[in-house]
Amino acid sequence: MLTPYLNNMLRYTFKLGRDAMRIVSGAENQATARTDAALARLLVRSACGETAAFMEFFDATCDVVWRLETARHGAGDHAAKAAYARYHAAWLRAGAQRTSGLAPRAWLLSLSAEPVPPCALTEVAGERR
Repeated sequence: MLTPYLNNMLRYTFKLGRDAMRIVSGAENQATARTDAALARLLVRSACGETAAFMEFFDATCDVVWRLETARHGAGDHAAKAAYARYHAAWLRAGAQRTSGLAPRAWLLSLSAEPVPPCALTEVAGERR
């Protein structure tokens, strides 16, 4: 389970949206600066319960996650909820990244509580009518 601090930080950040995420987390400069090895080390520390390491991982990856979720869901609540769910899953499964065979960013993007975006289901249902 997420710590109250981490839970509140993630909820607040996704509520603000992508531009605010950069301001709150400082991700603009850090996103490209982290190597896969550095991200993997952050996930190992996160698996041990170190919230500061997970927030560093978040800072380094939130831009790519936000772009993916806004592409899947459009900007708004669905994207924010999906991004939150992805990071919640990452927090719970941080120790599994090393054995996944995936680079940390790829592993993060493979996590999802919702495999098919709601807008895709609506579009498919609309085509059947």
